[in-house]
Amino acid sequence: MLKVTIDATPITLEQTGVGFYVLNLIDALFQLQSSEQFQLSIVYQPRFKKLVKG
Repeated sequence: MLKVTIDATPITLEQTGVGFYVLNLIDALFQLQSSEQFQLSIVYQPRFKKLVKG
């Protein structure tokens, strides 16, 4: 079984290009999950943004 993990950290209340793309990717993969043989995992690390920005 294929395992797919997506970092959802770019998704914020303000719609950005990357956040919008990740949100739509998660939605599309979630819909495919029942008909395809893969496991979808989502990781969200809000503190990572603070560490990168300083």
